[in-house]
Amino acid sequence: MLIMKNESKNGKNYKKVLFYVNVSIIVFIILPIIIMLFLSYNIYRSNIYRIVSQNLLSTLEYKKKSLETWLNERKSDLNFISSQKDILKKNTQTKIFNQLNLLKNAYSCYDKILLVDTNGMTIYSTDGGNYNFKDEKYFQKAIQGENGFSSIHLSFVMKEPAFFGYTPIKKNSDIIAILVSQIKLDYISEITQELILGETGEVYLVDANKTLLTKSKFIEGGILHHKVKSVGIEKALKGVAGVDEYPDYRGVKVFGAYDIIPEMHCVMIIEQDKDEALESFHRFRDKFIPITIIILIILLLLVFFVSKRIQNYLEKRDNEILRHQEKMIYSEQMASVGMMSTALAHEINNPLTTIKVLIQSVFSELPKNDEKKKDLSVILEEIDSISKLSYRFLQYARPKEPEIKESNLNEIIKKVVDLLNYHIEKNKIELILKLNEKAPPVRMDSSQIGQVILNILLNAIQAEPYQGKIEIKSDCDEEYCIVKITNFNTYLPEDLRKKIFEPFFTTKSKGTGLGLAISRTIMEKHSGIIECESNTSEGTSFIIKLPFKKSNSSATN
Repeated sequence: MLIMKNESKNGKNYKKVLFYVNVSIIVFIILPIIIMLFLSYNIYRSNIYRIVSQNLLSTLEYKKKSLETWLNERKSDLNFISSQKDILKKNTQTKIFNQLNLLKNAYSCYDKILLVDTNGMTIYSTDGGNYNFKDEKYFQKAIQGENGFSSIHLSFVMKEPAFFGYTPIKKNSDIIAILVSQIKLDYISEITQELILGETGEVYLVDANKTLLTKSKFIEGGILHHKVKSVGIEKALKGVAGVDEYPDYRGVKVFGAYDIIPEMHCVMIIEQDKDEALESFHRFRDKFIPITIIILIILLLLVFFVSKRIQNYLEKRDNEILRHQEKMIYSEQMASVGMMSTALAHEINNPLTTIKVLIQSVFSELPKNDEKKKDLSVILEEIDSISKLSYRFLQYARPKEPEIKESNLNEIIKKVVDLLNYHIEKNKIELILKLNEKAPPVRMDSSQIGQVILNILLNAIQAEPYQGKIEIKSDCDEEYCIVKITNFNTYLPEDLRKKIFEPFFTTKSKGTGLGLAISRTIMEKHSGIIECESNTSEGTSFIIKLPFKKSNSSATN
């Protein structure tokens, strides 16, 4: 009856617990996942916008610098010619005219190069024409001593859209002529149209009157035939440089970057259709939404599944707690038995020795063929077995004092490796030896230190999986000679690391749990240190440190 009441009470408690568990899963798992997905979506969208903006700004900066560099080169061409001495003397005119022709032929960007007097009349032109530049604005600037470039405009002189570079020619600070170059507009279009973004990207120049100065990808017609307007053009004409999202002159939404080109008295605009610029984001969005719905459905199914699992767990938890308590009681009992066994080993060994001596005495007094000798032999063998077992306990309870003498630590390591070579090869373990051959002799009991290294290496071999890897490294610092034994494929949690040097503690199914405890005692007898380090990335390492002083090596030498 009591059991039935407990089961009924537990059933009600389980339902209540499951309700809180489901609510907790929804609040602390599903809701955060939904928020995380929403934030991820917006972060990805923001990153795409940022990348598109950066690409546009980078391209604009590159185009602007390319154009400015090219303009400076053309300015340098004119400055070089204008710097010639006595440029208008008859004996140097032919040389100058030849230089103008060579310059025009060397660079395909020039339509013609002219030498003009201060009245605007042509002195020489590479195309043989005779032009009057007196009414051109840039000519008036050149007369005032300025050099630079005109805007792209409809030239009254050439009767066509044109772009000129100009520089005054001076003699003793007096302007005596003007050097003019007409630059092909198609060449400027070529510079701006390089490295276009995608199929809808374009770069174009617009003057202060919002007139298109370069060829358009989307509008048929020549230069200076169309007026265009957009938010980017308005901002650039006000001297503002930047990147924005707006409808372009076609009414299509674009991402656009804009800046002013002072040398050409115009602004540069680079644009790309928004749909093309965000194409990768749209692909992501089209996949993200259905995947998100699927994830939410899966999560709800998981909630149901987890609830069932928790219910099964709660039904068994009482039995598990009881088993755990029994296991703890058993462990405590075994620990007490182990400690008692250590004490008893000492008490048993003394009478056992007496018994052995008496039996050996009787054994020696019996005739050679006496059948009792067989029985006595069996007794002696069993006494030896008991002695060996008790010795293992006594080794921990009453360790032997070390017989200190100078020994080579590397030689001890090699002997231990040779001793365990069969186990190493059997498990196909890769053993790496990194021994400092310059390490000096150390004062120690070589047998006991060998036992410590043997215990650690044997544990490492047993812990390392098949075809694993173990490294043994020896080195010295100012205080210690150090041996580090690492097996890379095992991890020892912190709670186990705190217990491994305790007597009778073992994680193996067979073993007394005294190996590392005895090793710690030996290291303490040598005033040394034994410690364990472990992490999931580098594996588990046991480190032994033996005191070392330089006087040790100097005394030996």
